[in-house]
Formats: sequence, structure tokens, C-alpha cells
Amino acid sequence: MKKRAALCIRGAVSKTTSRFTYKDSLYNDNSVYINYRLVYNSIKKHIIDANPDYDVDVFLQSWSYDIKDNLIQLYTPVSHIFEDNRIYSNEIEAKCRSSIDFGGISQALAIQKVLNLKEEYENKHKFTYDIVILFRPDIIIWTDMIFSNYDLSCFYTDGHPENQGDIHFVMSSQDANIFKNLYLSLDNGNPHQIHFWIRKYILEYCKFKMRSDTLIPGKHEEVIRQISETSIKNGYITESQIKSYDY
Repeated sequence: MKKRAALCIRGAVSKTTSRFTYKDSLYNDNSVYINYRLVYNSIKKHIIDANPDYDVDVFLQSWSYDIKDNLIQLYTPVSHIFEDNRIYSNEIEAKCRSSIDFGGISQALAIQKVLNLKEEYENKHKFTYDIVILFRPDIIIWTDMIFSNYDLSCFYTDGHPENQGDIHFVMSSQDANIFKNLYLSLDNGNPHQIHFWIRKYILEYCKFKMRSDTLIPGKHEEVIRQISETSIKNGYITESQIKSYDY
């Protein structure tokens, strides 16, 4: 009998010219979306298909409601939620110390929402996932993520130095039900601080044993809009390899 994995995709699909940093910046950017089909194909190959001993269910949360139908067709999620981030603008701004905090706090809200979908699905169908993966819809991955390599008594971040990354997280379902409250920690002494506040929450609030996995940003996976500078330039992936996912 196969094990079961929850692949939780959360947040906005970024545009080609900018990231979602400030209030409304996602919707004020008139450039086109990144090639999210290419991103999906890389996820399918290196996460879903790379683990044939698991049945992988996708949960999808997105602020990119205008491409809802396209994303659902690609990911075929078992549960999803699409919303306009602007309905939460006042709530998020109240938690910001600076305008630059907006995007990071929106990410925490997205994490809460997608992990709630996972938990609700488990409760409805009376089972628990064997592993939970949090991933972003703007990340291309070109190295296999093998679920059996993870010791789920630990909480994993990507291979960013000192566990400070946010490209992906891997955890048990029980830990996911705690980690989802990252957003609530903003009101309990854990202000947003880029590359630090998530690590602080995991270690000091959740008190999880924390590890980095072997997938290193830039070397094995990367935000697609900056892949030329961080990955192609350094020889970690070629343009032809990237194009191989574009079908």
C-alpha cells in the first residue's frame, strides 16, 4: 500500500519583472506572469513522479485568482482556495512594522490557508498524511526531492544557510498543524524579519528539531525570475535544461 503525501502549493504566482513585496504590488504590476506551466512540469517530474511509492495529493492556495482555471487544470488539486489578497490588506498592514514586510506576512497567511486545507481534508476523510511538503508556484526544481530521505521527527527547510530559507519546507502532518500558526505568531512577539522570523518561530515557538535538506537554492532549485543570475551564470543549470520543462 502506498504512503500518502500532501504537496501544498501556496502564494502568488509572481510576475516576470517583480516580486510580491508591497501592498497591491502583485496587482499593480502589468507585466506577464512567469512561465508557471514550466514550473509545474518541474515539480511534477522532480517531486511527484520522483516518488512512485507515494500517492501525492496537491493542495493549492493562491492570490493569483485571475489564472485560477489554468492553475487548477495544471495541478488538479484535491482542494483549493483562490482569493484577492487585497481583502486582507488592512489586516496584514496592521502586522507590518515596515511597508516591505507586506509580502512576507502575506506568505505566512498563505501558508496558514493551504495547511488548513490539508488538515480539513484529513479530518473529512479520517486519515493522516505521511509527509507534507510546502512549495511555491514560482520555483523551478531540477533535482529530485526523495521523500524517503527525510526523518520526519525533524522539520526541514531548504538548503539555505542556517535554515533561513523559505523556498520549501518538509514536515510531518502533525508538525504542519502547528507550523500553520506562523501567521498568528506575529501577534505574539515574533515580528516579521526577512530570513530570520520563520527560523525563530520553528525553533522557539514550535520547538521542532530543525534541519536543512540537500536541495540548495540556486544549485538545485530557484525562483524562476532570477535563475539567470543565480543558476545559469554559475553553471548549475543550462538554458536548454530549463526549456526541457516547457511543454
